Amino acid sequence: MHRDMVKTTPSFEWCLIALCALFTALSAAVACAPDLVSDVPDETSTSCVDFCRRLAECEDDAGSEDECVSSCAADATLSQLDCADSTSDCKGFLACVEGADDDHSGDDDSDGDDDTDIGGAEIWTDPKTGLTWQTQASQGGASFAAASGGCDALELGGYDDWRLPTISELRGIVLGCTPTQLDGACTVRDDCPWGDSCWIDACLGCDEGVGPINGCYWPPSFLETCATYNWSSTPVEDIPGVTWVLHFDLGRLNWKENEDSTIDYRCVRSNESEPEEATWTDSDTGLMWQVTPHVTWVTFEDALNICDASTYGGHDDWRVPSITELRTIVRGCSAIEIDGACAVHDDCPSLSGCYSDSVCLGCGIQAGPDNGCYWPDELDGTCVRYQWSSTSVPDRIETNWVLWFGQARIGLGATNSSYPVRCVRGEMTGDDDDDSADDDTADDDDDGAQTWTDTHTGLTWQTTASTEKKYWQDAVDACDKLRLAGYKDWRLPTISEFRGVIEGCPHNALGGECRVTDECTKANDNACYQADECENCVSFAGPDDGCYRPDAFSGECDFYQWSATTVEDKPERAWVVKFQFAHLGYAIKDSYTYAYQCVRP
Repeated sequence: MHRDMVKTTPSFEWCLIALCALFTALSAAVACAPDLVSDVPDETSTSCVDFCRRLAECEDDAGSEDECVSSCAADATLSQLDCADSTSDCKGFLACVEGADDDHSGDDDSDGDDDTDIGGAEIWTDPKTGLTWQTQASQGGASFAAASGGCDALELGGYDDWRLPTISELRGIVLGCTPTQLDGACTVRDDCPWGDSCWIDACLGCDEGVGPINGCYWPPSFLETCATYNWSSTPVEDIPGVTWVLHFDLGRLNWKENEDSTIDYRCVRSNESEPEEATWTDSDTGLMWQVTPHVTWVTFEDALNICDASTYGGHDDWRVPSITELRTIVRGCSAIEIDGACAVHDDCPSLSGCYSDSVCLGCGIQAGPDNGCYWPDELDGTCVRYQWSSTSVPDRIETNWVLWFGQARIGLGATNSSYPVRCVRGEMTGDDDDDSADDDTADDDDDGAQTWTDTHTGLTWQTTASTEKKYWQDAVDACDKLRLAGYKDWRLPTISEFRGVIEGCPHNALGGECRVTDECTKANDNACYQADECENCVSFAGPDDGCYRPDAFSGECDFYQWSATTVEDKPERAWVVKFQFAHLGYAIKDSYTYAYQCVRP
């Protein structure tokens, strides 16, 4: 699989190709020529052997040498093979470079061609984003106005719609400097352009001059040096006359004054056809995943909205995955794989009951099987940060489980924190459970034990009430925003619906002597509520560990829970229930905070 390979190959790569092909043909024992390439110590050098092996395999299968270069050669670790500056140790190297065009005369490197097959190309299209870049930056520097005008006037590669890139687009081509790659820790992006609140120390970048491409933190297709900043088109919103810039020698973000600064610029254009939005279906679970996650760091609520609104790959039913679903795509870290020792799943009853540092902290950092990531090689993106799950952490207010694929580590994420999200769609398959005999039992098609479908009413319930107490309107809003088990139509239950799940206390169960229902909600005049008919049952004597509710429910029950039903003659109040006694009552909506438990449809 070669999805990360770059199609443009600098000119010195042709020499490496020729050398490796020649010496492979001469002797199987000598994969490359250590006497010609001084940086390769011997024939067992990993990068050199891998390069030649890939080249030989590619030559066997590829239809042309150009295909071989674009799909194979650029994957070599060229930084360890670079000898272009040493004529004494690279006999024949310069001649090889000078003759490269003779060997590939079919490409004249003119402005009108694709410029994607040999060194010296003037444009390069990023296969991940579909953006086409000018490979050579301006010379001598320019003010912001001059840079913007220069891109507007540029005609290159047969195109005249060039422009200055945004700061997110510049960050999208950073290679080898994790903090300032687009999904890295630096928070400066197109949607976070403020200097005071968006710039953090992570934006300082990495060590100077040690990037993967001749010391630069950019794609191998780019030319010239990276010793100066590059203009973006993104203004620093809270500092007038100042624009964000990026230094590829350091991988560093900064800002410059538009009129007084003269720095380099590199133009970009958007292609009419967007890159394919790839999806991957896991044959083990039946779940379909986005191959490339949303790289912008977002709060949990924003993650829900992103997945809800996504039409990625032509589908409109994306959602935030649960922690169990995320664990199904862990590869190479046995404790965190779905059947591993870490006990964190969707049906985790309590934080202390399922989380353990000894088994849930994952494996070595960036040591996973897919470029350091602990996920299948069908997936893409970087794994430098936790990713959101939709599963809340028991006993923790406004906290969800998150998973860091760079270490296969499970952690806790406050819902107002910011993490990337990879959306999923479909339902998990492969369960051996037989639901045919179920009667008021946990629905195995739902999101583990977090939901339960009452077969008598067809209503699907959250199995555990929120331990966070809220005012009534906030509880209504919380259910309205809930995204769970692939559904987004959750709501606060009515008082009749609550009475429909009371068990073991007949007079307060739906149909019992108590007259309070959705149709009879008055508290006064004994029309609906009478103390003798709606009296409590014995405390903690119900069938579900003392609670008067179905055994599919979990958690404590010694607290009141809001219903959605307003008291007709006291509209500032709403009806409540307490499963400890099967008690029905009412409370002032904006004076008391109670628990809530959501239901659908």
